Amino acid sequence: MPRRPLHKRLLNSIHRARWKEQHALVVELSRDYLQKHPEDATVWICLGHALTNLSRYPEAEHALSIELAPGFEALQYIFYRERAELERRRGKLQEAQEWFQRALEADIEGGDLYLRVDLGLTALKLGNLEEAEAHLRLTLEDGDFESKGADYFRLAQVLRAQNRIEESLNYFRQAAAFNPKSKVAKEEVNELEQVLLLRLINGNGP
Repeated sequence: MPRRPLHKRLLNSIHRARWKEQHALVVELSRDYLQKHPEDATVWICLGHALTNLSRYPEAEHALSIELAPGFEALQYIFYRERAELERRRGKLQEAQEWFQRALEADIEGGDLYLRVDLGLTALKLGNLEEAEAHLRLTLEDGDFESKGADYFRLAQVLRAQNRIEESLNYFRQAAAFNPKSKVAKEEVNELEQVLLLRLINGNGP
């Protein structure tokens, strides 16, 4: 049986190393590959992702700024999403939010539901609570069944930040019911039940 061409074997090694989160290995393999195949947008993404995880941010920014590859347009939203993650990792949340928004707009088919999650959680960290709620409600509407528990939990966190305790408790309860083994959701339910009880005792209402 004939062996695969060297560049195909190298490409497979890059994707295998990325799947195993062997970031340093991905960097070495990708740079070797890109010397002869600089037009491969998927490998620039692999390289940028690995460099971000190694906290080599200036190099990651360069890798994720490559727009010469023929396949760039089809992968545009992935470049933007990776760039957003880079900015989030180095603490630039406003920039991260802007890149996540660009990724959402470039995701023409709307197949990446996690972009809404990323936008919602970034808005939450920035204190933009109404914006966070809007994104996470859309995630809850559009997400698949298996993600519902996490979706309920994230929305509950935003509602709690808005001091909407009864609504937050309702969603934490749904998260706990969806994932009965989740101790975290049950602890949140217990805490907010105590908050509501104290408010009732003190006559402060819900």
